Amino acid sequence: MDLRAYPISAKQWEDLNNLYPETEKLEFIQKLEPLKEWSVNLIDEGDYQQHSIEIPMPELPNGRYLILALPKEDEVNSFAYSEVQVTNLALLQTTTDKEHLFQVVDRNNGAARASAKVTFYLRSNLILSNSKSYTTDKNGFVRIPLGGKSMSVEHKIVRYKDDQAQFGSTYIRKKNRQNNGSDVVS
Repeated sequence: MDLRAYPISAKQWEDLNNLYPETEKLEFIQKLEPLKEWSVNLIDEGDYQQHSIEIPMPELPNGRYLILALPKEDEVNSFAYSEVQVTNLALLQTTTDKEHLFQVVDRNNGAARASAKVTFYLRSNLILSNSKSYTTDKNGFVRIPLGGKSMSVEHKIVRYKDDQAQFGSTYIRKKNRQNNGSDVVS
């Protein structure tokens, strides 16, 4: 199987996923400039069952990538692709009865990342409305008090030194008056 890693922006990823039919997606991808190309030999178990496999990837710099997989002998023009993110950052979250906590840590060793910038991109009535930025404290935390309005976070971007990562959506409900707790859906 031949593989290619293409740097890709959030806008390009969205544009790609709005294309139809599949042949237009492949044409879109092939217009991008690959950063790395490599090949792997797949094992044929010969049992016609579905299997999964881990495929080694070359080292890539921090960023978002589209990984394109093509068969070496492409007689039917088949392909597959997926998005991957290369980062050393992890974003943890939990809720207490008074606040919602986000913690930025190094994914390799769990060390807190103080002074990291965390930006929440908020959704209101199905429209991306605005953003709110926070800076982590000495323990890598951003603390959001519960109460007031609920927040629908479309995605989060974390920046720390030369590293940047994007994380998915979160819904933070205001404090529930009946049980004085909160519900968090991620």
